[in-house]
Amino acid sequence: MRCGCKPTEDLFYRISEDCKIYPEHNNYIHDKACCRFKNESGNCERQTAYLIDEEDGEVTAFLTFDPKSFSMSEVIEKDQDNDVPDEIEDESLEEITIEKEENQVKTPEKKEPKLALNELIRSINVDSFTEKILNSKTINSKEAFSKFVYYRMKKVKISKMRKSLGDLSLEKDGVRFIYLPAIEIVENTVDGVTKSYIKTQGPDGKVYSNFIFPKTLDKALKEFTKNYGVEPDQNTMVAGFQYLKKSRGKTNYKVLGRVHLFQTSDIGIYSRNLVEKDVFDNLYAITEEESAIRFWIPADDESIGAIIDVKEYSKKILVLFRSKKEERISFDSSIYIPCVIEENMTITREIIYSLIQK
Repeated sequence: MRCGCKPTEDLFYRISEDCKIYPEHNNYIHDKACCRFKNESGNCERQTAYLIDEEDGEVTAFLTFDPKSFSMSEVIEKDQDNDVPDEIEDESLEEITIEKEENQVKTPEKKEPKLALNELIRSINVDSFTEKILNSKTINSKEAFSKFVYYRMKKVKISKMRKSLGDLSLEKDGVRFIYLPAIEIVENTVDGVTKSYIKTQGPDGKVYSNFIFPKTLDKALKEFTKNYGVEPDQNTMVAGFQYLKKSRGKTNYKVLGRVHLFQTSDIGIYSRNLVEKDVFDNLYAITEEESAIRFWIPADDESIGAIIDVKEYSKKILVLFRSKKEERISFDSSIYIPCVIEENMTITREIIYSLIQK
């Protein structure tokens, strides 16, 4: 096996007579930026909300919400995700600590990272892509890649949930995770009552109409337009949780609860905006023509857009995208060369070789 922080180095394991797996790479040291890096005392603080076990590839995801809990109330639905806001640090502000009467100072609680719905979906998507690339597997089409994403969901468990995302079912759990192409969005108003549906195409090729509350759909569409500046099209996917609910008449019906609409590259890579889509499309085209070049995307570090590796060159290229907030990114300059994507910049084979030959 290999870890994404040092994909050229092999990690060896041994299978015992009782079918247990034991690592034989005890002296292996992960990169300091890797979520599996341990300090001198051997402690490993959780630095990511998408934790991949290096021994069996199983994933534990830590979320800002409970996937099994979904309220029908439109008032509550408005803020279903319960996203935890980032703490704002202002160096111009001074702080003062007032001690308790017992002279005990309360230390601020350190928050561990958690994923909102869109971050969970991106993590699963890019993790699936990286799993394919680092195992030298080819991706021939968006449809084939989507099937592998479903396969990968069998390995992803939500913290404190026994079942994986891929094993959740409406019949047994009242909820299931979906990841499908969004074919069409339909809204019908009859006698002043609006009903909304997202039409999706299943793995069997059939088109299904999925009921969704109008306010839930409106929220998802606004987020999509804000991120991409376009209307949903043939590259749009929908993912999230579908629930089995009872109406007042005690009959069961299915409803899309927490959903996220997003764009993908031509082969299905999650793109947070159209700039990322163009870069991933260009990179994939380059790797198709040049077998010595490959790229993958770390699922456990959203600050890194991609990592480009060129055969026979020791250094790798860190592809970084500008975000709406200032970021400080740490990396090992002996291993990586940063490449910040500027506006209207196109990744080319010439740019890649010019960076690694510096």
